[in-house]
Amino acid sequence: DAHAHKAVPPPKIVAKAAKDDAAFAPKGHGDKTSVSTGGKPDWVDGEDNRFTRVRYLCAVGVAKDRAAADNAGFAAISRIFSAQVASSSKDTLSAYTKTGAPPLETQSSDVANEVKTDSVQVGVEIMAAWSDADKAFYTLACLERPRAEARLNDSLVESDGRVGTFLSNAQKVDKAERVRLLGRALSALVQREAINAQLRIVDAEGIGKPSPYAPGDVSSALEAAVDALRVGVVVQGAYDSDLRSALLEGLTHHGYKM
Repeated sequence: DAHAHKAVPPPKIVAKAAKDDAAFAPKGHGDKTSVSTGGKPDWVDGEDNRFTRVRYLCAVGVAKDRAAADNAGFAAISRIFSAQVASSSKDTLSAYTKTGAPPLETQSSDVANEVKTDSVQVGVEIMAAWSDADKAFYTLACLERPRAEARLNDSLVESDGRVGTFLSNAQKVDKAERVRLLGRALSALVQREAINAQLRIVDAEGIGKPSPYAPGDVSSALEAAVDALRVGVVVQGAYDSDLRSALLEGLTHHGYKM
């Protein structure tokens, strides 16, 4: 069940610098945390009492210069969320088992790929930095769980509201508009499940917030609406036969009954 799935929050990870790490750094980030030297801090290899796992999700970035170490830490946390969103999207789409409706999966997959982790990433900060005797830099990037959890819960409430509105309005319109609104409800629900996947990472117990709407139910309603909508195509003029064939092929591919 995609709703009740419990994720075990990942332990702190250590990430070496990679070429694309800079893309994950928050806008306006600078080297605001001073670099310590001397003995190795507890947070490099273990847990620092100031940044406990219960309150923070952390990653250690390692590089030959400070900026690259910061970026490695930001990137490591971002990739945790990206991987979980991808996994959640796959689980959610598995609820759409009707083989006769491939466009529904295509549509939902496209929406899931657009889910961003910006709302979470904005809260990631460099909490500490250290340089060893070999001049390697280590930085501790952390996300404060309670703040991120509050932002994600707000996003879930908003998403549930959108889904509910689309489903309610779909009961009051004609067949064509019903298909459109149910499609939007399904897209919003897939986005909602991706946000919930992020919440399961942020929550110290790995628990998300169930949705009042089941993906399988919304998918079934949309498939039924598509089945009930039959489309006819009339083309007149030059190349009418070729154009009609192309239109029929495209509409059939998108699930419409001709």
